[in-house]
Amino acid sequence: MKNLECIRAKSEWELPRSALEENAYDVGLIDGCHGWPTAFIDLYYIYYMLRSDGFLIIDDINLHSIRELQIF
Repeated sequence: MKNLECIRAKSEWELPRSALEENAYDVGLIDGCHGWPTAFIDLYYIYYMLRSDGFLIIDDINLHSIRELQIF
């Protein structure tokens, strides 16, 4: 069992690959490119990879393009 997995890669290439593995994660972190639509692409794939009771951490919500991801 893995306790922590850190993947350092371009999310637009790595997340689709990781999503195909059908792993369910407890925590997802969006902290990368701040331009639109990259953050939304990250959200799209991470949504399918998180467990139903998982946590999503979004960095830099003070930026307009990221603030649009904010979930209430």
